[in-house]
Amino acid sequence: MGMNRPIVPARSGVGPAAAGYRAAAARNRALLAAGFFLLLLLVGASLSMGRFPLSPGQILRALLHPEEAATGSAASVVIWNLRLPRIAAAAASGAALGLSGMLTQTLLRNPLASPFTLGVSQGAAFGAAVAIVLLPGQAAGADGGRLWSLGSASGFAFLGACSGTLLILALARLRRLSPAAVVLAGVALGSLFASGTILIQCFASEEELARAVYWTFGDVGRPSWAQTGLIAASAAAAAAYCLARRWSFNALDAGDESALAVGVRVQRLRLTGMVLAALTASTATAFC
Repeated sequence: MGMNRPIVPARSGVGPAAAGYRAAAARNRALLAAGFFLLLLLVGASLSMGRFPLSPGQILRALLHPEEAATGSAASVVIWNLRLPRIAAAAASGAALGLSGMLTQTLLRNPLASPFTLGVSQGAAFGAAVAIVLLPGQAAGADGGRLWSLGSASGFAFLGACSGTLLILALARLRRLSPAAVVLAGVALGSLFASGTILIQCFASEEELARAVYWTFGDVGRPSWAQTGLIAASAAAAAAYCLARRWSFNALDAGDESALAVGVRVQRLRLTGMVLAALTASTATAFC
């Protein structure tokens, strides 16, 4: 009887592969929704806790009446001048670094790839050390509330972070490096930047050395609202690019040959994605 059983063709789009993909996509959406809900819970906890505890009623009133911060209301000053800017900077920079890491891991097909293994953070530390130690004036260590200044530590950190990744991409294009070799080149370049930072610190005064070392610790209270907006804009651009090219990334995950076979321009996709990942991670690293 089993031999005479008719073979029922699978309906289009509901085969095993399609069903597995839909299940994985649904699981990822559920994880994303859970992460967003957890983020909201952490934001609420961060707004209420601290040396100046606030009740939910005080937080809601401060959020609905931001003008009270100008009149000296303690709750509004704490919310709008201290806690909310730090929360926004942490969320924006976390999203930017996460998207940058996802891009580099997908494009290089290596779980070890990240903005840090590619020398972004080391390049930023080197640029900040150059601005703080080698440039005269107090403006080298701070932005002074400006959105952007190439004469500031953040400006030099951005240039240092971008230069490392762009140099690796240039070497990869000229020498036709494999994705694994790109990661190794990033590790080597990061070590070179770290050595340069240590060398510059040897010539720093005590105050300059303390400022340079403190900068490397990171601080989400450092960026202004405008700078946090710039970080968020870079993260939004990376997210939009990933969403627009999601099918190309799925094809690339199966290998360069498979992606080429379905019409994906692998070299252009990898170059554009890596440049966007470098800019996104550099912006977050430079400001925070």
